[in-house]
Parts: sequence; structure tokens; C-alpha cells
Amino acid sequence: SNFFLAKGDVYQRYYNEVVIPAIEYMEGEIWELVNQDATYKSGLSKEQLMESAGVEFYNFLTFTLERMLSVWLWNNKEITFKQVI
Repeated sequence: SNFFLAKGDVYQRYYNEVVIPAIEYMEGEIWELVNQDATYKSGLSKEQLMESAGVEFYNFLTFTLERMLSVWLWNNKEITFKQVI
């Protein structure tokens, strides 16, 4: 699994600075590129994914977002690992 824990203020800042703008951009201007099958085979089956999320495949939006945290942390060196686990 891929997750992180952060103090509320750090998470809120990351969410506002990265997650919201990234989703708005990807779901708008580049949706055709992002909304393609990422061929991820380790998750839910096609049927389970359709039942739980209403989609047939994992697209690239999910995997792009999960990698953005490390870039954001790299560019915000004032955030310490005491604030992010």
C-alpha cells in the first residue's frame, strides 16, 4: 500500500497547493492523456472497480498524484519528517 501521515496543517497545505490544482488541471486540459488505462494489475478486478468506483480501469491520475508528494516535499524543505510520517 502507498500512504503517508501528516499533521493536519501540512496535509491541508499539500491538499490545497498540489492535489486540488493537479486534479483540476488533469481533469480539464489533459484529460484525454490522463484518462487512459494504466494497466495496473495489482488492484481490484475490473468488475470490483466498476462496482466501487464506476470505472473499468485505473487511469494515470491516481499514480500521478501519488508521486507528487515527494516532489512537493523536496520543494518545501521546511517540512520535517516529524510532521510527515
